[in-house]
Amino acid sequence: MTGEAPSAASKRSLWRDRDFVAFCLGQGVSMMGTQFTVVALPLLATQTLHADGTGLGLVQGSVYAAYLVVPLLAGALVDRRAKRPLMIMCDSVRFLLVLSVPLLAWADMLNLALLCLIALVTGCCTVIFEVAHMAYVPALVSRDRLAEANSWTTSTEGAADLFGPAAAGLVVQATKSPPVALVVDAFSYLLSVFSLLTIRRREPEPEPAGDRTVLADIGEGLRYVAKERTIRSLAIQGFFFNGGSFAFLVAFLLHATQTQEAGAGWYGASLTAAGLGAFLGATQVPKLIERYGERRVFAVSVVGSAVLFVIVPAASGSAVTMGVMWLVGFFLANIAVSMCNVLSYTLRQRVTPDNLLGRMSASVRLVLFASIPVGSLAGGLISDSFGPRVALFSAVAIMALSIVPLRAILPACRTT
Repeated sequence: MTGEAPSAASKRSLWRDRDFVAFCLGQGVSMMGTQFTVVALPLLATQTLHADGTGLGLVQGSVYAAYLVVPLLAGALVDRRAKRPLMIMCDSVRFLLVLSVPLLAWADMLNLALLCLIALVTGCCTVIFEVAHMAYVPALVSRDRLAEANSWTTSTEGAADLFGPAAAGLVVQATKSPPVALVVDAFSYLLSVFSLLTIRRREPEPEPAGDRTVLADIGEGLRYVAKERTIRSLAIQGFFFNGGSFAFLVAFLLHATQTQEAGAGWYGASLTAAGLGAFLGATQVPKLIERYGERRVFAVSVVGSAVLFVIVPAASGSAVTMGVMWLVGFFLANIAVSMCNVLSYTLRQRVTPDNLLGRMSASVRLVLFASIPVGSLAGGLISDSFGPRVALFSAVAIMALSIVPLRAILPACRTT
């Protein structure tokens, strides 16, 4: 499906749109705060509650369990409700839950079971929020501005991923108290609530559910993803890429820390280079589309994200040479990955009717997240059996399978 050329009004920067700026900056603050919890929660479990490896696994598993259980229900809920009030409610609940953790810890009333419960409910709210967030963007900007809007939201997320963990680590180190970092995260959700409350633009009313059951709504969303060629192909593309990328990360950790002289220092630097590449890639999408057209940019980003990672296992020579090649590989590959993400979000939002945006997003997310444990396990098993370098090349081969659905996706891209 090709769209009409953007109007002259649409060429104005979205940063002149007051509502979009409030939305984007508020989510940026919230995402930055979330990184504080990513760092602080496991530290709190081990240092404050003295959790062992099993306890730490339970806490981390509680955070991410919601991503496998809740998405389909979240999609049905999002399509039945106005998105902005739903996001405000989720952020308000997350504020109270996250703030309760340090308060309970300081009162010596926190235990591992309670922490897992809070992490699980917070994770459920996060899933609902993220599905609503994806469905809300087309109500906030016109559909010919989706690529630009997703470029800014993705680059904001990239900046939070890049700087958030370092900032959280500094706070924990300076205060010697993981609960303090959780206070920062709690108030980031409160700031997100305020930013959402300042948005003036009214979103369209959702279609009445009538006599439809939640299960019927979920089934309709799954059937739509299965039948709509573009969405189905994007889900398949994402499944192979996500699975391969998580296999790659597991194998790379082993490759860097166990079998190479370059060691953990270059491993951390490589992840930082990945964050820089992701941020740069997301910010450049609108300019590249304007110059080369959406179809070419998407094709190059899919191919690049799949094959540029081969630079990492192909690296050889001294520790410095290998480390530098790792940096280059992660930086270039994640430029392409970020561009691919922006355009994938845009295509999914553009071709999906408003009344199915939540369920489409939830169904696709379920497919994408289902590939993560499979890929991670594959990366570990291949590393143990044949060595991390073989596992890295195998992971690149898995990611290369994401190129196969490209032919079915490109017709939905604009040629200009």
